[in-house]
Formats: sequence, C-alpha cells, structure tokens
Amino acid sequence: MSPGLVRDALVARVGDLARHVVTCCLLLDPQRIVLVGGVARDDLVRELLIDRLSHALPYPPEVVLSDFAQDAALLGSIPLAMQA
Repeated sequence: MSPGLVRDALVARVGDLARHVVTCCLLLDPQRIVLVGGVARDDLVRELLIDRLSHALPYPPEVVLSDFAQDAALLGSIPLAMQA
C-alpha cells in the first residue's frame, strides 16, 4: 500500500473520530480531552484532531496525551466495575 493511500485512510478515520468527539464536546463541554494509546502519540493524528475540533467548536477543548501507561484506562476501570 502506498504512503499516500495510508495517509488518506488515516485522515478519513481521524475525520470520523473528530465527528464523534465534536458531538461529545457539544453535549459535555469538556475543557480537556486526554488521548491514550500508540496511535494517539502520532503527531499527525493529534494535529488533524485539533484542527477539526477548532473548526467545528467555538471553544475547543485542550487535547493532551496521557502520562499513564497504555493500559491505565483498563486498570482504572476495574475498581469502578467492582463497586457496581
């Protein structure tokens, strides 16, 4: 697969992600969005997401990377599940 096709596919997926994040932002009005995972560490992904949010929202949230390990969200959900 050529690099151009890979980039186009990535841009399309980030566009899909951005539409969902915009919807959540309109409902919840967060001040910050924290990205986790290996793909989120890619500068292109972050830049595309920030660009889409800044065009779609009057007050876009800050987009930051998590300082925790990639499985931190899973590990943090276990105590919550045990409380339910």
